[in-house]
Order: sequence, then C-alpha cells, then structure tokens
Amino acid sequence: MVALLVTSITALGIFRTGVFFFAHWFAVAALIAIATGITAAHFKIPPAGWIHLHLTCMLVSLYILIGGGVNEVFLRVNFLRQLIPNFNSPLVGMTHFAVMIFFAGLIAYFNAAILIRCATSVALRSWVGRMARQSQFSNLTRYSSLMLPPITNLSW
Repeated sequence: MVALLVTSITALGIFRTGVFFFAHWFAVAALIAIATGITAAHFKIPPAGWIHLHLTCMLVSLYILIGGGVNEVFLRVNFLRQLIPNFNSPLVGMTHFAVMIFFAGLIAYFNAAILIRCATSVALRSWVGRMARQSQFSNLTRYSSLMLPPITNLSW
C-alpha cells in the first residue's frame, strides 16, 4: 500500500513536456482508488461489503499504475519502441488488454474467494448451531466430535 501511494504521488511530479496530462490524471485516479479502499477497510463501510470494496480498489489502483508502466516500457525500451510506430499501435493495445484481463480476473477471483469463504463459514456456523440445538433434546453429543460429552454420561 505504501508503494502504491509513493508511486502515485511521485508520478504527479513527472513533467517531461511541462504540462499536466493524462498520465497525471491516472495518478490522481489511483490515489482516489487507494483512499477509497483504505477508508472502506478502516471504517468497515459498507458493513456488508467493505472487504470487496477494499480489494477491488487496491487492485484497480495497482492496475492503473501497471498500465502506466506498460506505456513506460514501450517508451523506454529501444527494442519495443522500434516495434511500434506510435502509441496507437495494436501491440500496445493488446498489451494493455492483456493487463486489463489479468486484473479483472484477479478482482473476480479474490471477490469470489471471499464470498465462498463467507458462505462456508455461515453454513458451518448454522450447522453447528443446529447440532447444538438438537443435542439439548437428544443424546447426540456423545457422537459429535464438535461437542464435549455430557458430564452425566461418564461411562468410558
């Protein structure tokens, strides 16, 4: 997170042409995404989905910075610079598309993993609760590995 902040802030200080242009606006967008993600995690808002918002914002801010890195690689690596006539080249577009698909996959994967983990823990808690309620009316506790045997039944 600190690296994302430092990279976004230092990107605001790069003035090769002397003007504030689209790369600076991407740095501002990354800072907004970072601030939103940190705020969601710190204050746990929205209560039901703060972790999804936090993960998505952090990955979006990283995507923005990696996208800038793709442009810089095509600009500064001579071999790649010779492959493209300008930045509207299909090769640059395909590279950005691949990075976009990769990060969309990361966002989908991590959000789905959290949904599955939450659903599994809710189902497990529900099952344990049902077993506990049933054990009050029957003798299931001696067969349950999740419950301690009743104190009245000490026959080993």
